Parts: sequence; C-alpha cells; structure tokens
Amino acid sequence: MWILLACVTQEPADTAEAPGADASMNDSGDGTASSVGDTAAPPDTADETGDPETGAGSTGGKGGPTGLLEGGHTFEEQAGRYTLYVPEDAHDAPLGLAVLMHGDWGSHTEFTSDLELRDWADDTHAMVLSLGAPGSPCWWTPRKHQRADYLVDLLEGKLFGAYDVDLERVHLGGISGGAFWSMGVPMYRELPFEGGFVGACGGDVPREDSETDWCFEDYDSDDPALEEQASWSKLAVGKRVTASTTTGDEWTPFVEDGLALWDALGAETRQVDEGSGGHCAFDTARALRDALYWVEGLEPPDLQ
Repeated sequence: MWILLACVTQEPADTAEAPGADASMNDSGDGTASSVGDTAAPPDTADETGDPETGAGSTGGKGGPTGLLEGGHTFEEQAGRYTLYVPEDAHDAPLGLAVLMHGDWGSHTEFTSDLELRDWADDTHAMVLSLGAPGSPCWWTPRKHQRADYLVDLLEGKLFGAYDVDLERVHLGGISGGAFWSMGVPMYRELPFEGGFVGACGGDVPREDSETDWCFEDYDSDDPALEEQASWSKLAVGKRVTASTTTGDEWTPFVEDGLALWDALGAETRQVDEGSGGHCAFDTARALRDALYWVEGLEPPDLQ
C-alpha cells in the first residue's frame, strides 16, 4: 500500500491509501488498510532495463506517486513500515535512492521527516527511503540473511517497479544500530544494485546472527564476524564508504573495524571526526546529508 502524506511540514498529516495497492499495516501492524484516497497506485512490476548481476543501468519503473509516502511491507512473516520521499520531478530521469535504517528503538519516519535529507533528494534527483526494522525495534537482531532478504524484496517488489532507479546510485546507511547492521549488508547477500555506504555513529564488520531475539539487550558485539570470502573484493569496486564518529563513543572502534575491512577490500573509505562527544552526540541528519553528497563525488551546497 502507498499512503500519501502531506509534505509541507515535518509532521505527517491526514493519509490516503492508493487504490489498487495491497493492504498495508496500520500503526498496530495488524494488516488493516487505511482509508481510501484518490492517488494513483504504482504498478506491480518493473520494466527492468538494469543488469541484476552487475547493477548497471536503471530499473525502468514508472507511475509511482510523488511527495511524502508511507507504506508497509511483509516478507516471510517479517512485517515492517517505511516512509519514502519522492521529488516532484521523479519521472523526468533515473533517480538515486538513499536507503536509511534507524537506530535502536527508532522510527520509520526518522529520515524522511528531516528537511536536510529531503533537500539532498531534490538537489540530486533522488529518493529517501526511511525503513523501520521488521518485527523488532533493532536492525541488528537478527542481523543476517532474513533482514537482507526483506530489504531486497521491498526494493524489488515495491520501489523498482514504480520508479526508474539508477542502480549505481542506491546507497545504504543509517545511524547507530541501523548503521552497525547495514554496513555489512552487501556481504550477507549479493545485492542487485550498487552504491555507497553512509553511517553516523554506527558501523561494523558483518557478523553471524545474534542469538538475541529482541532488542532488550545491548548490541551483541561478541557474535563472531563472518568469515571473509574471496568474492567480497568485487563488492568494493568503485564503492565509497563513510562514517561519522566521536572520540567519546565507546562504539567507535567497531565502526573503525568496519571501515578497515572495506578499505582492505579496495573501497574508498572516510571517517569524519565529529568531536569528543558521546554516542550520536552530533547532528546526525546533517552528517548523513554531507555523506550522501560525498559518496556521489559532490560537495554539499554550503561548501560549494
């Protein structure tokens, strides 16, 4: 389901369900559809022109609504919500896409409600997807194939058919726990797209599934790292990986380990020092905005 939200303020207003779309979850996650509106539903299938093996080209999708949208997705009993910001000129040319994951106990509206990230989308002809972790308030538990499969199924099933997405401009990232998990997503499964990684106060090497089933415990850094595979080196070709950290954050060494792995694989990496504060004690939205410009080889507007 696609729900069109008012996009003139940061707070969601009245919502309307796109007719013809699958029923989405309401806030309780029970699969109940919201009220029916008059916006056009996106098509169910993509006119794919991209190469799913190399990530080259674009998806050829068309017909998706623009503005600030909300929806739900279910894959193999994993159910979650998301919001999507789509610029008004979305169908003029292939779009970039920032796929951002919230920190522990965060919200699926966290990144699309931020005007700086929406400005980046308007400026670079891109979309911002703010994902809620399915079935748990934490992305890192479980952190391996289940979540990676959910992510890819959502993109291929909902977005790539509705919008012409440039597969070389699909960037992953997030803050805190969302970044701890998403930095290793390309290692969990081969992704049908390319792009960089942007993290704020989060990042790590890919690890085995946590035995923790719910987010009531601290990040389980004792889970063993995945055994490095020879095929990982091709993941780093042309990739830019960046993370913003503080020296007073006890989790910064894990971020540095993740950056070191990507660097060893051949990616271009960058660590941005945000001062001496504690965990996420800086403007994470501004850091992510600047990082998204960097992974695309651009300068933020205030530095141009």
